[in-house]
Amino acid sequence: MIAPGSCIGIIGGGQLARMMILEGRKMGYRFIVVDPSEQCASAAIVDELIIDKWSSLNAALTLAKKCDVVTVDTEHVPWQSIQAMEEITHVFPSSMVLKNIQDRLAQRQFLQNQSIPQTAFYNVESLDDIHAAMDEMGLPCVLKTKTSGYDGKGQSVIRELEDALFAWEKIGRLPAIIEKFVDFQDEVSVIIARTKVACKVQVSIYPIAKNLHYKHILHKTVVPSGYDGRIEEKCKALAMQVVDAFDYIGVMGIEMFVTKDGEVLVNELAPRTHNSGHFTYGGCMTSQFEQHIRAVTGQALGATTLLSPIVMVNLLGDLWDDGIDFSKLVQTPHTTLHLYGKTPPQKGRKMGHFTVFDAEVEKASAIADDLYNEL
Repeated sequence: MIAPGSCIGIIGGGQLARMMILEGRKMGYRFIVVDPSEQCASAAIVDELIIDKWSSLNAALTLAKKCDVVTVDTEHVPWQSIQAMEEITHVFPSSMVLKNIQDRLAQRQFLQNQSIPQTAFYNVESLDDIHAAMDEMGLPCVLKTKTSGYDGKGQSVIRELEDALFAWEKIGRLPAIIEKFVDFQDEVSVIIARTKVACKVQVSIYPIAKNLHYKHILHKTVVPSGYDGRIEEKCKALAMQVVDAFDYIGVMGIEMFVTKDGEVLVNELAPRTHNSGHFTYGGCMTSQFEQHIRAVTGQALGATTLLSPIVMVNLLGDLWDDGIDFSKLVQTPHTTLHLYGKTPPQKGRKMGHFTVFDAEVEKASAIADDLYNEL
């Protein structure tokens, strides 16, 4: 166990790091962060800020020498840097995990090797490859860059044969995969934590969350999901299979599709705390951020009990265009506002979120919609 009072390093100083630090501080840990911006979301609350790129090997090695354990708030840290750090200190997620998750083709192949259900996929490196894949799987389908994609970036839907060239140009003719389009009921996410305490594996799963997106960015998360026990148990079993296959340590967010015929397919893996898990921050006995600190320091995992039905809504920089007034939101009972201290506000940039609690999840969702529309 890495005891309270020790130093935890984080590569990436965004809102996920910020919330990990806020939770870790009350547990007695110190924090050093690597981020390219001296105004990153974590800057005001760290013990030390190393200003450098996430991809900097020198910064990674410097961090490793100063910390008892290192983690990340983004999966885009080069796995080679993580591998080099592993020679110096404890690092979670491991280089093996990031190597298999950063590249979408590697991620799909890893899941395939574990017989985990997912959509059909093909490796494509040319327009001819795209046409061949379309002939094989049919339309519609989704073209995705192999690396660096998130919030819909690096993706293009192909609905007609004529869309192929446009989609290829849109992603910059980069190495990619093409996936069969899933006609799903909902996207759900499983926030799962895994650690080892005295060499014994512990796993804990949060209540299943239902996600709604707007322009490919998560807009609203609703918990409980409303799905029956059979579907939720499928989701949990798949999540367990994934983290065990990776021998994973920490919190992982796993996005899944529930199809219209009731099947569950794994969509994407995030080896870190996850946007859809923000509902746990105040909504569960142990937040995903505290849980991640517990997991990477070898502590017993905390309880994941849901305290109340809850809805979480993301706040993007677009809302700041004409000024923003939080008066109604903060004066509404059972509502909590979280702002990340990020500057400047930009379109599509996650600036904060709010949560609404109610004994009836439908009522919480309606209140959340009204408050968002007011903003």
